[in-house]
Amino acid sequence: MRLTQVTEIGMITGEDSPNRTGSRFGVYGTDLGIPWDNGNDEILIAFGDSYGAGWAGSGPGPGHADWRYNVLAGSQTKELANGMELYAAVARPDGTAAQFIETDEDVPEEKTVIPTSGIAVAGVNYVHYMSVRRWGPPGHWHTNHSGMAVSHDHGRTWTRPKQA
Repeated sequence: MRLTQVTEIGMITGEDSPNRTGSRFGVYGTDLGIPWDNGNDEILIAFGDSYGAGWAGSGPGPGHADWRYNVLAGSQTKELANGMELYAAVARPDGTAAQFIETDEDVPEEKTVIPTSGIAVAGVNYVHYMSVRRWGPPGHWHTNHSGMAVSHDHGRTWTRPKQA
């Protein structure tokens, strides 16, 4: 196996990042970021479990710190060598980032919905996700199923088709 050198460019989320996602989108911490070209001259980035003010740095913290299972932001940055500027997020009425893949009411043991990949094909955006049933030891969890969420408006709104 050949190892390559990695160079840190900069933070994307958090109030200390150039994007100031805490004050702009209510996202003070998140656990992953999955970028893809949405086919509309933008890069979308899906974040997993995301937390608002009061986040303690590990898990949801007191009062769950405005925990959202996932959030989605957009960028028009083309050259990523200097970082990624986020211009907007799928938002709730108060302007903070919304959970873009909602829970399925027909899955009573769904603890979170974590995005795992994203792609755009012929103007339609798809996010693959896993529905988590319960947490195990660190780094392990039990899933209900995986599925695809779909957007026909370049990532602005999403549907979660029913599982077969």
